[in-house]
Order: sequence, then C-alpha cells, then structure tokens
Amino acid sequence: MEKVNWPRVVFWWLGIIFFVSGIACFFFDMVSRSPHPRAVSPSMSDFATVFFGASSLALIVISLVLAVAAILGWSSIKSDLEKESKASEDAQENVRKAIAENQESVNTSIGSLDSRFFKIQEQTNSIGKEVKNETDSLSDEIKERTKRLEEEIRKQVDLLGKEIKEKADDIIKEVKGRSNLVSGHALAASVLSRYPIIASELRNTGPINNDLERNLIQEAIYVSEQGYRELKEVKSKGQYAALNNIVYYSCVLRLDEKREELLSRGREIKEIGENNRHLQWSVPYFITFCWVILIYGVDTGEVAEALKIGEEILKREEITSFQKYEATDLVASLKEKLKELIGAVPN
Repeated sequence: MEKVNWPRVVFWWLGIIFFVSGIACFFFDMVSRSPHPRAVSPSMSDFATVFFGASSLALIVISLVLAVAAILGWSSIKSDLEKESKASEDAQENVRKAIAENQESVNTSIGSLDSRFFKIQEQTNSIGKEVKNETDSLSDEIKERTKRLEEEIRKQVDLLGKEIKEKADDIIKEVKGRSNLVSGHALAASVLSRYPIIASELRNTGPINNDLERNLIQEAIYVSEQGYRELKEVKSKGQYAALNNIVYYSCVLRLDEKREELLSRGREIKEIGENNRHLQWSVPYFITFCWVILIYGVDTGEVAEALKIGEEILKREEITSFQKYEATDLVASLKEKLKELIGAVPN
C-alpha cells in the first residue's frame, strides 16, 4: 500500500479553509458597507441567514471536496489493493516454486541419505563380520590360553598338594619322633630317678643290676633310637636331644660292646654343643661327652679336652645345681683318669 501524501492533504484543507474564509469575508464586506440612505438596514436575522447560507455553501463545498477525495482515495486504495493482491499472488507463486524446489532438494537429499545409509549398512555388516571373525579368533585364543592356564594351575595344585603332603608327612614324623623322644626319656627317668649316678663308680661298673630295670633302660634306648631316626629324617633339631639321651643311657647301662660307636656319637654330640655354645641348653651335650670320654676314652689328649670342657662348665653362671653337681663329679674323675693315663705312658 502507497504512503499518504500529507503535503497534498494539507494543501487541500488549506484551500478549503481559504475558500470558506473568502466567502465569509465577502459576505461580511457586503453587510458592512454603508447602506443607501433610502435602503433598509439588514437586521440580525438577515445576518444570521447570510452566515447560515455561507456555512451551508461551505459545507456543501467541503462535502464535495471530501467526496472527490474519497473517490480519489478509493481509486488509490483499489489500486493499492490490486497491487497488494498481485504481490501476494506473486509471493504465493514464489512460495510454491520454493516449496517445489525444496521438495526436489529434500527428495534428492533423501535419496542421497538412502544411498549413504545403504553404504553405512554395508560397511556395518562388513565390520560386523570382521568383528565376528576377530571374536571367534579371540575366543579360540582365549579357550587355548584358558586350557593352558588350567593345565598350569592343575600342575601347581598337584605340586602344592605334593608339597603339603610332604610337609604333613614331615610334621607327622617329627611329632612321632618327639613322642618317642619323650617316651624314651620317661622310661629312663622312671629307673634312673632311683639310682644316683656317681662318676667314680660308673667307670668300673653300671649301677643298674636288676634285669627288669635294665630292660626298661634298653627299651628307652630303643624308643629313643626310633625317635632319633625320624627326627633326623625331617632334619629336626630334636634329633640332637634324642642322640644325647641314647649315648647317656648307653653309658649308664655300660654297653661296652658299643664302645667305638658311643665314642663316635660322643664326638658328634660335642660338635653340637660347640655350635651352640652361647646357648644354655648346650651344657647337657658337653656333660654327655665328658661321660663318654670318662668311661670309654683312652686318648690322653681327648681326656684332657673333656676335663677342660668340664672345668668351663663349672665357670658358667646359668647352669643348674644338678648340672653343677654332675660337672664337679666328672671333673674329679677325669683328673684321676688323666693321671692314670699319663702315668701309664712309658718315659
């Protein structure tokens, strides 16, 4: 729609106002002139009539002007409407063309998307097949590794079971060996508690003459031997106590037929004591060595060594009263034996 031409509108209205004002002035001029002396002067009603007529004429003119303006405006509006209608039709046509073009573009895009979708689907299927193949291959590899792992675990379990069984067997043997050690000690103690062991007497003969009690000591030696073998087999330190008891009981029983064996075992016991000299429980091993040398030793140097060991035992503060008594008795007897051996040696 065209814009309103305001200068034209103002011009028209100014023209109308000028026209109406001119008419009013004309009539006023006519009325204001000096009348003819003989003329009758107009009355107020005449003036009103004149002005009313002028107003009517002005209204008529204004109405005509408005009618003309309306006609002209309607023509302009109609022209504008026709232009707007044509513009609207053109716009609708452009919209229809745009929609058609967009539809064609959309169809083309959809076709392109369909093509790309099919390509993506083919690629997806191809990737799926590759993944399946890789998965199957990986599954076979996992199965193979799992199988190897199961075999390795089975071997480790078997090996561990074997080690546990061996350790359990060792524990059983050690328990059995220590049980025999305690049993042998209990048998021997039940007899030896009734006999005081005096070194000077034991050099010549054993204090136990009763057959039943000798048999009990023999049984104690036998049980201790079993415990010694079992403890030695599992490399338990309890074997040293069992060996010590065997040698001591044999000395008390005066098994002279085993002299060399007892001397050999006595030397082994001395080494055990030497290796554990800093410990208090090494004293019984040294005392047993002294007993063996006192009863069966014939070498002057070995007797002197036993005497020295006995004297060192007496110097130790941690020994018990019975160990002190026993060591004192052994030192006295070893001194006598050493004198005998030295006196028997020819000059």
